[in-house]
Amino acid sequence: PGDDKTGVMGVAAFVGWYNGHPDFRDLAPILNTKTVAVIGIGNVAVDVARVLVKTPAEMAETDLADHAAAAIHSAPIRDVWMFGRRGPVQAQFSNVELREMGHLADAAPIVDPAQLPDTVSETDAAKLSDRDLRMVEKNLETLRDFSRIDPAGRAKKVHFRFFAQPVEILGGDAVEGLRLEET
Repeated sequence: PGDDKTGVMGVAAFVGWYNGHPDFRDLAPILNTKTVAVIGIGNVAVDVARVLVKTPAEMAETDLADHAAAAIHSAPIRDVWMFGRRGPVQAQFSNVELREMGHLADAAPIVDPAQLPDTVSETDAAKLSDRDLRMVEKNLETLRDFSRIDPAGRAKKVHFRFFAQPVEILGGDAVEGLRLEET
């Protein structure tokens, strides 16, 4: 409930907008907020979060559309929350995409170490190919590294929150918050 509120946008449209796809050029997402929620824990979600927190100098090296760069860099965004319904073992990001979050000039990844398992359980490991198991183990190692980063001195933060399923978008006509359910 609430997905019809002003400020809710599908990721395909948002990515199309900042990549300059002609079908989404006039999208005009509402970015005059300090906090953004990204629902998902995959490569696309990581890319969206990263685009929202990179400095103009970092974005100059990309093919971000000029209209999107102007809107994003003038936005007061300070916190981007990534919500995943499942845990870090089930996250669908590649380690290359994930690692880049730890190398941003003015943004820090924030991970609660209590949400990270010490190892991949035998049950989860049995469901994964050898290649996928290695990727999950690398991702867990990267997330553990993130949990040790001191965010002091960085203007922006990307919060990883696992086991959190959105059940309602709160607010009047516009988004004011999310109601989450622990999974």
